[in-house]
Amino acid sequence: MVRDMLMAPLCPWQDGTGEFRDIVLDSRVRLNRNLKKYVFPDKASDTELSAVLDEAKGQLGTLNTLGQGYYRFISFEDLSPLEREVLAVKHLSSAGHIERPNHRGILLRDDGAVSIMVNEDDHFCIQVAAPGFDLRRVWDQAAQIDDALESHLDFAFRDDFGYLTASPSLTGTGLTVGVTLHVPALVLMKRFNRIVQGTTKFGFTFSGIYGERNDSIGNIFQITNQITLGVTEADT
Repeated sequence: MVRDMLMAPLCPWQDGTGEFRDIVLDSRVRLNRNLKKYVFPDKASDTELSAVLDEAKGQLGTLNTLGQGYYRFISFEDLSPLEREVLAVKHLSSAGHIERPNHRGILLRDDGAVSIMVNEDDHFCIQVAAPGFDLRRVWDQAAQIDDALESHLDFAFRDDFGYLTASPSLTGTGLTVGVTLHVPALVLMKRFNRIVQGTTKFGFTFSGIYGERNDSIGNIFQITNQITLGVTEADT
């Protein structure tokens, strides 16, 4: 399945549907979670990383009972460097995740809309995507997956901070919500930067999907929340 998905230009869920599809390419949610009994992946031993991986693989049955698609585990050690790179380009993984393939992998749903990274910066990173502007759909699916995993796993959580993450900037909800926008007209009319300056005041950030530093290729940007502490998932 994974090799067929890697060879195809688009994942099955990328069908061009969804609200505001002429502007909003996709909607995405990420939830970062860690197991209470293990240290963060960056400081973990090979034994601990392997134990987290076993915990992840043990959740396949739970995920497959959700009725949203079939999941399978993909070990990075079984993929070539090029295949791992394609996973990152398709946002099924990340550039940092594929750099060290040992004891790392993903739980991937058969349509590619859900990918759970294991042993990236955090033990689990639940990623859900949908075409067009449909944040409610991706959030509902991510929350259902999160609840299913948490019913079997002991996630690191404190009443005063919320979910504990390797990056302090994600502590709290551990939630990142974003939409990918294609806005060539705003860029050509030189109105985009003014909009960016306005939205950042409300706790959002813009980043170019392709390109380096301030040079964005294709006028494709992602807008995401910056605040995860002291707010609820619904508010985000």
